[in-house]
Parts: sequence; C-alpha cells; structure tokens
Amino acid sequence: MGIYTAASSNATCDMISNTVLPFKVNAGILLAVNIVLGFAGLALNLVVVVSLLSSQLRKKLCYFMIFILSCFDILLVVLAHPALIVDTLNVLFEIELYSMEWYYFIPLSALSLTALFTTTLERYLALVYPFFHHKFVTKSRLIVILALTQIPFWIPFFVFKSKSATSYIKRYYIGLHTGVLLVMFILNRKIYILVEGLRQRADIPMGNLVGSEQQRNIAKKRKVRLGKVSTCLLAVLCSSLCFFPTLIFLGVDSESAKDGCVPLEIEHNWILLWAKTFLAMNSTLNSLIFFYKNSVLRRRGNEVIAKGFSVFKRLLRRQ
Repeated sequence: MGIYTAASSNATCDMISNTVLPFKVNAGILLAVNIVLGFAGLALNLVVVVSLLSSQLRKKLCYFMIFILSCFDILLVVLAHPALIVDTLNVLFEIELYSMEWYYFIPLSALSLTALFTTTLERYLALVYPFFHHKFVTKSRLIVILALTQIPFWIPFFVFKSKSATSYIKRYYIGLHTGVLLVMFILNRKIYILVEGLRQRADIPMGNLVGSEQQRNIAKKRKVRLGKVSTCLLAVLCSSLCFFPTLIFLGVDSESAKDGCVPLEIEHNWILLWAKTFLAMNSTLNSLIFFYKNSVLRRRGNEVIAKGFSVFKRLLRRQ
C-alpha cells in the first residue's frame, strides 16, 4: 500500500512538473501581449483622437464616428488590458486580486462594436440614400442611434441576480453579437457592390478631352468612396475575427453548464483569458486599420506624432 502511494505521488509530481512550464510560458506570452497591446492601443487611439480634434475632419460625419469609436477604444484599452494582466497573475500565482467578470467585459467591448455599427449605418445611408442622409442624418441623431444600440447589451445586468439564468444570457450574447456582425456585413456588402459598380461605369472613354477630364474627376471620387467602404468592411471583418473566440467560448461554456459538465479550472481560465485578449485586441486593430487605409488621417496622424516628438525633445533639453 505504501509503495502504491509513493508511486502515485511521484506520478502526480511528474504531471505537475510537466504542466507548470507550459502554463508559465502561456502566462508570459499572455502578459506580454496585453502589455504591448495596452500601450500600442492607447498611443494609436490617442493619435487618432488628437488628429481629429486638431483638424476640420471631425466636422464630417464619417470622421466624427471614427472619433467616437476611438474614444470608446481608449476606454476599453485602459480598462481591459490592465484587468487581463491582473487576471493572468491571479491564475498564475493563485491569488485573489480584483478580477473583471466576463459579463462586465462583454458589454464594455460592445461600446466599440456599436460605434462601428453606427459608422457602418452612416456610410450606408450616405452612399445608398444620399438625399436622406444629407437632409436627416446629423451628429446628434447618430449619438441617439449609438445609445439605442447599446441598450440590448446592458439589459442582462437586470437578470444576473438570478444565477440560473447565466447560461441563457450567454446564448443571448451569442445571438446578439452574431446578429449585429451579420447586419454590418450585409450593409457593407451592399454599399461595396454599389460603389464598385459606379466606379466601373466611370471608366475614362477615348475621344473628348473635356469629357475625359470629367470622367477622371468622377473616377477619383469613386475611388475615394470605395476606399472608405473597404476601410469599414475591413474593420467589420477584424471585429468578427476578434469576437469569434469569445462567442465560441460562451457557446461551449453554456452547453457544458447545461449538461452539468465542469471543465478543468486552469484550462478553462486560460481559454477565457485568451478570448478576452482577442476581444480587447480589436480596439488596437481599429486604429491600425484607419491609419493604414485612410491616407488623410494617416497624414494628419504623422504630423501629430512629429509635433509630439518635437515637444518631448524640447522638454528634455530644458531639463
């Protein structure tokens, strides 16, 4: 009996030693990713906000919505990545620091999603129904639409008092996020097809030079519009990829809870942390997409960065 106990104890120690190193490596990667994304997301979104505040671009509705989206992304970066770092330390060292629960995390990330949805809707109305957009779409009305789209994501807080409803709320979030992403894809697909068709019909004909010049101007405008559409479409695709791990996790977790299965606690926590990291990563990728695809914003952002470095150098010289 003593031999069996010793053998089983040695096997357990070997199992623990074999799993400690991968967990530490995973934790190190998770910490590094969240630290880098936290600083990068904060810096890039601040450049977007300052660039729009210090220029006349913010007066245009499309750039106004990019400004709102960047503000929400700053909020998410400031709150989410430090919370994920603390959560990683909790799991790694088995300590009890403050941890942000998933049902706070998802509505917080939905701020960015609803801002992107409102941006998509504004672009759709501007390109498909330009007269309606010019006459009725204003900044205040876009803010109202943004506020209304956020309400469904905060409704479950009134239900969380009942622990038995948790699995239903997870499925509710899965359906809600999937529906919003699907609607954005449909709207972007329609406006992309419309603008691409207009661009193809604006090909420059041979012959009349005046007509050719007019056609060049039209083609240039179509190209700019197509660029804005592709930027929004790329942002929607990026959001879908970042939300996908969380949706999968919520689906598997709700089904496991319904069947009475309890997953291994450590692995469960690591999967959840990586899903949250991908969710928060979307805020950093949004700013990268707008800088990469929008030449006007990129040019203005480079000016802001150059001015920031010059001010920093002056401060160093004074010291």
